[in-house]
Amino acid sequence: MRRKPIAKNCLLLGIALLIHCTYSGASHRSYLRVLKRDYRFLPIDIIAECLVALLTVIVSGSIVGGDFIPIRIDVQMSSKKLTDLFDGVSFFMLNHRGRVIASALEEDNVTTSLQ
Repeated sequence: MRRKPIAKNCLLLGIALLIHCTYSGASHRSYLRVLKRDYRFLPIDIIAECLVALLTVIVSGSIVGGDFIPIRIDVQMSSKKLTDLFDGVSFFMLNHRGRVIASALEEDNVTTSLQ
């Protein structure tokens, strides 16, 4: 159970590193703008710091989040009765605008078949 506090601290460290990466990138760009140099890409140290921070956030976030629960439909459905499976009948709407469109299409089909 010692892993959770360490993972939380690593998560906070990763978030702080990501914030630092954005600040470093913005300050590097403004520095190049002051020198009137062309901005092509970030330096490799900022990119490496960003990748390390991203990896730290992903790994520590998955540890802090807890264990994954497998999705098994047979476990969930074993406690239900067969009559409970078809309880969604109250959601059917039979009186909607599609009925008018369907009847108009049927009338068109009848008139074209008679001609």
